[in-house]
Amino acid sequence: MRRLTAESRKYRATDLENPVLYFEATGAKGKVEAMPFIVLKSRGCSWKLKHGGCTMCGYSFDSTLGDPVSESQLLHQLSIGLGRAARVRPTIIAVTPAGSFFDPEELPREVAFKIADAVRKLGSLRVLYVESRPEYVLQAAEDSFLDELLDRLKPLELSVGIGLESADDFVRNCIIHKGISLRIVEKAVKALQERGVHTVLYTLLKPAFLTEREAVEDSISSVKWAASRADRVVLFPLRVYPYTLNWLLWRKGGYRPPWLWSLVEVLERLAPWELEKLIVTGWGTPPPTRLQAYNCSECTSAVKQILKRWNASRDPSYIREAKNLSCSCVDEWRRELQQKSGCTREKIEVALSELGLFEVAR
Repeated sequence: MRRLTAESRKYRATDLENPVLYFEATGAKGKVEAMPFIVLKSRGCSWKLKHGGCTMCGYSFDSTLGDPVSESQLLHQLSIGLGRAARVRPTIIAVTPAGSFFDPEELPREVAFKIADAVRKLGSLRVLYVESRPEYVLQAAEDSFLDELLDRLKPLELSVGIGLESADDFVRNCIIHKGISLRIVEKAVKALQERGVHTVLYTLLKPAFLTEREAVEDSISSVKWAASRADRVVLFPLRVYPYTLNWLLWRKGGYRPPWLWSLVEVLERLAPWELEKLIVTGWGTPPPTRLQAYNCSECTSAVKQILKRWNASRDPSYIREAKNLSCSCVDEWRRELQQKSGCTREKIEVALSELGLFEVAR
């Protein structure tokens, strides 16, 4: 993973004048709406810089990968991003660096305070959303920075997203290389909720090396685990980003993004209260279709449109409509579901060796 990080340095962020700005579906206040998402181009995720990062993460290109970024550069990006986002009069806005908001090595705490001051001036705003690894949330809670930030932010509310990815220890730490325990995630969520902070846990559909069946089962169990603890759950069908392990596997034919049918299967098997907490994101926008969840060329667009309507309305009839959609590729998907399970460390090492990627992944 460190080798991949080194190779990706030529694509690191160099334009430190402008932040990344896009819009993402969210539901932090009980309904789905478009949230302006401002990513400040920071030095990058400390976990990636020190340990190689997660195997699927594409945020590298929104950071300098360790090159210094000054406080004035971060605040200039903030000003540009807020100016553009304010045009849509959002009620919730995300402002976060490429890694963790609560990591003082990446985002100086004085900058975090100034972010709170700046967003308070947006008249339509009710909620500030940020993202962080759980260990930095706990650090912020223990040294009172979180409490100070909440005071500074009033009367706005804070929502914090944490990447759980998978509730399975082997999938989360051996395949995704996340480097966190379920216990630390639970502690971070509890610390936030005790302070009245809205919590969001991110889960993935189909990390590398899982069969389609394993991916479905892992996603269902992860969403259930997250929904029983967090206020909101985000399900992210995995996309392929350049210079990640998933990208290398995909280029060599060793990885296929999830079928949209698998996403429908996951949704169908969740309880109504779990679906109420769930938002699906990351499957309806670039990159190109073959780098994200897809079916065949005949039905991909139709299934996506149905699922987008479910995402916006929460009407379970759309899940049934997607499930009942007829297409010849359903049989191919069902055949893939029959593939033998049993993802183990030994099988992963064999697969990487056969693809010539074992040293890259270390």
